[in-house]
Amino acid sequence: MRSFSPEFEQLKMPPIVAVSEMVRQREEEFLARTGEKLVHFERGDVDFETPVYISRALTEAVEQGNTRYPRPGGIAEFKQAVMRKMCDYNGVEGLSADNIVCTNGSQEALGLCLQLFRGGHGAGFTPCWSCVLGTLTPFYGIDFTQIPLAGDFSIDFRQIEDVLARVDFFYFNNPGNPTGRVFNGEEVSKLSELCRRHEVCLISDEAYEYIVYDGSRHVSPLALGGEHVIGIHSFSKTYAMTGWRLGYTVSRNDKVNRLLTLGNFAQTAGVTTFLQHAAAAALNDTETGAESIRGMVMEYRKRRDLLYEGLSAINGIRLAKPGGAFYLFPDCSELIPDQCTGDERETYIFRRLLDHGVAVVPGKSFGTGCEEYVRLAYSCTPLPAIETALKRIRTALG
Repeated sequence: MRSFSPEFEQLKMPPIVAVSEMVRQREEEFLARTGEKLVHFERGDVDFETPVYISRALTEAVEQGNTRYPRPGGIAEFKQAVMRKMCDYNGVEGLSADNIVCTNGSQEALGLCLQLFRGGHGAGFTPCWSCVLGTLTPFYGIDFTQIPLAGDFSIDFRQIEDVLARVDFFYFNNPGNPTGRVFNGEEVSKLSELCRRHEVCLISDEAYEYIVYDGSRHVSPLALGGEHVIGIHSFSKTYAMTGWRLGYTVSRNDKVNRLLTLGNFAQTAGVTTFLQHAAAAALNDTETGAESIRGMVMEYRKRRDLLYEGLSAINGIRLAKPGGAFYLFPDCSELIPDQCTGDERETYIFRRLLDHGVAVVPGKSFGTGCEEYVRLAYSCTPLPAIETALKRIRTALG
């Protein structure tokens, strides 16, 4: 056969998925050796069930015959629900149905946005979601510039202007994966204004917009105005719908919306109709939805606090307390022996913890300069498992 697309042939499994598969193989060995199970912190899935009212809406949508081809970009009921949500929660007013495109998860939404700049240049902060760095931008032939955040994961704006002068888009994840950093309104406003001034598209990934703690507030750059912003939103984390694969984009740019709609149709021919009806129900029942979200966030906060306090008490670990999402990203550089170099150094903490029954993700998956960090996702790890993990971590690193 002839050669295939170089971007396709060089495509790799996302690092987190690859780590999870490797961990799964080690799990049986650990169980046989110790009689105990691994504690998993590697995947950002959730251990809550989809709220019953959403599942019932799905069943009702099927029973009512909503099983035909979807409209390109999304059905009217879905778009109306998103418009209300964007106004009430995000403070984004004046939207019409044409500003919204329903996608198969926020990952398809992001992929469609990156296709707008195929073969071009982009930038974003690191630490950065590993799928952007290792899978999506290489797949679309994008030259991606990494801009490191400060030690506390705040923005050093002095580094940004020179980069914005030579890129097509800026990828912005708030709250952030893997750091859990919630960027404040001043930071969001300044970044948005810089992108507007340099005529750079700001791709705003807001998958964790509802998962914030300690009085933190999520600010969407869409609320600040401008046609340069594309918001990417997801049902996965907010409503424990990770397997449903539902997301959407929001933009005030007519050309962007037309192209994303066409791309969505060309790629998947739209999102399953009865799923969109259920998603609309998820957004429209604001009282039940808010109660469900509140319960999940309270539990995540308990897990964060327990894990943060336990890790912070270990000598040699440096850790910023996250204000959102469900990740911790500790700096473990002081715990790595000086004689460890190269790949051995980059995977030392990961291997050490896995040998003691704790699965994490090596920091190198999240960008240059993150090699001596690890990421812990606590979205699937209940409090008793976290207590067990902390005991094992103290033994492994003590």
